Amino acid sequence: MNQLQAMRVFLKVVELKSFSLAGEQLGISRPAVTRSIAMLEEHFNVRLLHRSTHNVSVTEAGEAYVEGVRDVLEKLDEVEAEVNRTVREPKGTLRLAAPTSFPLADLAPMLADYRRRYPEVRLEVALADSHIDMVEGRFDACFVADPRVASATLVSRALLPITPILVASPGYLARAGVPDHVAALAHHELLAIAETGRQTLTVATASGTERIDFEPALAAPNSMLVREAALADMGIAAVPEDLVRDDLAQGRLERVLPGCTVQSPEQQMSILYSGRRHLSAKVRSFIEFAVAYFRERHEQAARGAPFLAEPA
Repeated sequence: MNQLQAMRVFLKVVELKSFSLAGEQLGISRPAVTRSIAMLEEHFNVRLLHRSTHNVSVTEAGEAYVEGVRDVLEKLDEVEAEVNRTVREPKGTLRLAAPTSFPLADLAPMLADYRRRYPEVRLEVALADSHIDMVEGRFDACFVADPRVASATLVSRALLPITPILVASPGYLARAGVPDHVAALAHHELLAIAETGRQTLTVATASGTERIDFEPALAAPNSMLVREAALADMGIAAVPEDLVRDDLAQGRLERVLPGCTVQSPEQQMSILYSGRRHLSAKVRSFIEFAVAYFRERHEQAARGAPFLAEPA
């Protein structure tokens, strides 16, 4: 087995933390996996992996090696994909995962446009409130709200910034009044995208930053549910701007304290996929399509123009 193949075997073992699973996914025997790792360790005269009966972990030297070979294998995968592009067309089943907080009003039109361009690709989409395990779920790609989950074996590409704003329905504001300063929020029913318990809302104003500690009238990890609660006159919600853009344009919701900025950890909606192996045409085409689609959507929204066209 040559060193290039041994490098791929090594990265697969790192990804799965198992010699046996790596062999199964690569279609080789466990002894062949062991020989590949031994060949690399003999070549460098250093241990790359710690082995125990039930666990495999990466040594300090192994982590440096992972980083060192990542770009090499990615570049090789790109060259192979380019060579095969003329003879390989996207087709088959593409398995996708997304958090339930993903704006479905954005996702469904994008999937429809992709299918119009690549009709031989069938889509399977799973929605989850909790952490998405790409390996266990056998997903080709997944949408995430935190790009930090990217690793030596997973690549994250940005799609959309997540910008929270305060909104409420006209019905709620007519009943409870319109707050004209941040402190007034403490006297309103507040809705939170959260699991449970007391929450803190941090709002930046022209004069500084103010924080409101509150017990939510409704707390839910699903942003779509919080949006629906706001539409049902339940209270004021801090939700991603993209999620309620159409509601604001059509008057179903109104901005609250529009001159203020809701502060939150820097987040963006990203697409996550395995970059350590040769990507199939269907996966590569979908990644490129999704990035182009949301880039165009974001640029048109920034210009105030309606988003109508499929990306070129």
